[in-house]
This record gives sequence, C-alpha cells and structure tokens, in this order.
Amino acid sequence: MERASRRGRRGLASLGISGIAALVTGALLGACSLDQLGSAPMGQASSSSSSGEGGGGASVGPGGTGGVGGVGSAGGMGGVGGGGMGGVGGMGGAGGTGGTGGMGGSGGGGPVAIKEWTAAAPPAAIVPVYSLPSDWLKIQCGTLDRTSQVGPHSLKRPYLADAARPRNVGPGWGLSVESVRKNKIKNSDSWSTIGGGWSVPAEPMAYLPGQGDPAGGIAASQFTSSGSQQSYYASPPAGYATAWLKGVGDTGPFSNFVVGDATWSWVPVDDAANWKRYEVGSSTGYFVLETRVGPGGMPAAISGQTKTLAYGAQQETLGDNKVPNYPSSYIPTQATERTRDADVLSVIAPPVVAPGGYFHVRIRFAPNYATTETSENEHDLLFINGDNRLFFRFSDKKIVFRINKVNLESAALTWAREQMIEVEAIHSAAEQRLIVSSGGTFSGPAQPPVPTNNAFYVLGNASGAQECADLRYLGFFVPN
Repeated sequence: MERASRRGRRGLASLGISGIAALVTGALLGACSLDQLGSAPMGQASSSSSSGEGGGGASVGPGGTGGVGGVGSAGGMGGVGGGGMGGVGGMGGAGGTGGTGGMGGSGGGGPVAIKEWTAAAPPAAIVPVYSLPSDWLKIQCGTLDRTSQVGPHSLKRPYLADAARPRNVGPGWGLSVESVRKNKIKNSDSWSTIGGGWSVPAEPMAYLPGQGDPAGGIAASQFTSSGSQQSYYASPPAGYATAWLKGVGDTGPFSNFVVGDATWSWVPVDDAANWKRYEVGSSTGYFVLETRVGPGGMPAAISGQTKTLAYGAQQETLGDNKVPNYPSSYIPTQATERTRDADVLSVIAPPVVAPGGYFHVRIRFAPNYATTETSENEHDLLFINGDNRLFFRFSDKKIVFRINKVNLESAALTWAREQMIEVEAIHSAAEQRLIVSSGGTFSGPAQPPVPTNNAFYVLGNASGAQECADLRYLGFFVPN
C-alpha cells in the first residue's frame, strides 16, 4: 500500500521554534488508510477500494506560503494540511493553506433490491398462514378446505380459498404452490362405510371411529386386528396412494398398507410414536390395511392383536385423471371425490419489478418431485408470455431462460424431492444472463424489453402451477 503524503525536510538548526512547531503539528495530523474487500452472493459483483491519505502542508520560512495538500486515492480519508508559521526575528509570513482532503471511494456491493420475499416459520396459529406483500405478490386458489403438511408428523387444515399455505416436510419452510389434483376416495378422513366409498370385508378388523388425527381433530379411525384380517376397503381407480397412519402399541409392524388385488403394492405400518404419511405410490386395486399374508407369501401375515389408527386416505390423480409420480397435499373428501384447483402465484406490479421492461430475478424453490417424477413437459419458474419466460424443461432436465424467443440453457440437472434449487436470471439493456446452482452461468447479447402490462407468474402460468413446488425466496433487483 502506497502513502500519498509529502513532508518538507529542513534541518532543525535552521528552523527555530516556529519550524519545530510546524513539524510537530504535521506529524499529529497525518491520516492512515484501510483496505476494504467487498463480498457479494452468487451473481453479484464484488470490489475493493484502497484508501489513501491527504498530504501535509509544506514547511515555511519567513514569508513562505503553505503547500497544497495531497489528493487522497480512492476510498481514503482526506489528510489535514498543516498551516505554516513565520520564522524567528522577522514578521511571520502568511500561514500556508491546508490541503484539500481526498474523497473516499465507493465500496463494493451487490445489486439493489426492488422487492423481496423470503419464506420463514409462519406465525403460530391453529392454521398458520403466510401474509404476502399485497402491493406486488398474490396467490389464488378457489378451493376450500385445503391442507398443508407443516412437519414430518403434522398436518394443518382447513385452509380457505386464496390462503397462502406454509409447508415444511423437513428440509425447510416454503410457500406451497401446487398443481391441480383429485382425490378419488370418498369419505377419506374416517375410512367409514357411512356415506359410501368403503366396504366391509369377509374377515374385518374391529372398527372404532372418533380418534385423534394428525390435523388436531378427532376424525381418525382405529382398526384392531386379531390376526390375518382386513380393515374396511375402498376400490378407487388407479392413482397415487397415500394415507396418514399410526400404530398403537409397542412393537410393529401393526398392519400393512396395501393397494392391489392379485398382486400387492404395500408398505408396513411400523411407527407407534408418530403419525406418518405412508406412500404406496402409483397403483391400482383395493385400498386397505392388511394383516393377512400377501400373494406369494409377501408380506407375511401379522398374528396376534394389533391396532392401527387410519386417516387421510388418498388415491390421487392429475386433473386429466392420469396417475402422477409423486403425492401432493391431502385433499379431504366426503360423499364424492374432490378436485383441488391449481395455485396461481402472480407478481401484480410488473412495471415496479421490471422497470422499462428489464428485470433481474432470483428464485429459490424446492420441487416436491425428483428428477424422474415429473408429469408435465415443463414447469414455469417465471412466466411473462410464451416468448419471455424462465422454465424447467424436463425433456433434457435443463432450466431455460427465454427472452424474445432467444434461449439461454443451463447444464442438465439432477435433484431429489424437496431439494432447493436457486436460479438467477438477468435481462438488462447490456446482456441476458442465466445463473443456476450446480447448473452453470451462461450469457448472451441484450434483447428488447419485455411487456409489463400484464401480471408475471411464478412457479406456473396464468392457468396455475404445472407441477408442485415450495417457493423459498423471490427477489427482484435493479437490472444493471
């Protein structure tokens, strides 16, 4: 680091008292410098500034004029010029004028945020809800009595229409943004024959309704087996099978959750400490709890008395009745099957977040699906229109940033359920840039501004989400 100071030199013998005073004054008023290093998150520039110091005033003799202070380098503090004093034996000359201090340089920093929202633990409530910033972000879904999982063993309901549902299945909190789904099982809470949808088998387990459930109610039912028996069963069409179940007692398995007929898809109910959502997956056939031996001897029969609490039966399909490859939130039903509409998450102030038609967006989201579990061809992350969008393209597992029909594409990705992915897209007057966690950074030439007369959509388009995901963070920045 260089100092930018200059000091006059003269022998002490020739200076006298006034000269010595000037030297002492200059030594006390000198300034020192600092080095500062800026740091910035992904996609942001970092810079450093090295500060200098102002020069001291020139030494004087009789009638001498003070020198001009040195100019501070970028980032420094201006030095103070020392005024000169007249020599001994004559009239002192005019005091020197102090030098002008240097101006401090600008420190490094990240992009300037326009709007930001971060998912966090919601305020404590019987049914916790996020309060979104109403001046720029809105979520819509017209379906009543929706649910959300807020922990590995906890479910919350009922959510009203347009409620912003927090979700956390273990990795962290997010805003649930789901696609349209159907539950094909009737009377899904209680597994009850009252109202239809469930049948009594030839060798039934004892049935006891009105038990505590994972949503804090008393809609669960208890099935008690004396060995090699069945619970009440449903016969829905093909779908993705899940149920909230809990053993009662010390040692499992307490029963097997089965979907099938001549062949079984099954999973053992083995936890008595906690409610859990068990998945059989994509399957067709009878939907039932079994303690009988399965086809080909698997699973083995469960003998002796066991008890299982049952709630939240779901055999779900997509909106077009196709079978999905992963579950969405529980959809309660009564006497008929039921559809949950897609969530529509929109940015309602495009001119604010995209001034002049340019934008810089950062999105952190956690897909509820893994690499091989997608149902649709694409999942929009930010949708403006067909020519201007940021989306997941599942045919090659790439994230695509399209502006004016010009694509920037990430490297192919692989991911697990609930794994967070961060995407940053910059559309400025200078360039088009895409930055993807574990997917690389890609740049292209500048493109024309995008229209801002209609809403932007997040994790979906105007029709709603194509797939299910949690929004962890959304930020718009000045597009430099």
